[in-house]
Amino acid sequence: MKASLVAVKSVDHAAKTVTVKRDGAEETYHLTDDAVRETGKGLDKAGKVTVYYTEEGGKKIAHFFRVEPA
Repeated sequence: MKASLVAVKSVDHAAKTVTVKRDGAEETYHLTDDAVRETGKGLDKAGKVTVYYTEEGGKKIAHFFRVEPA
């Protein structure tokens, strides 16, 4: 499993994706069911988070997040 420190830009619960900014570039992660539940807890307002993910079929799959202290 890999980890990246990112800033959450937006969360799309219907599409099960989260768009983040890292080093000035935007990336989209697909969400597992557990990660979807986490995003409902105000993740889009959290600022910096660490996303833990795997890569499957050329897609980044987010498994869980850790909100970083401000």
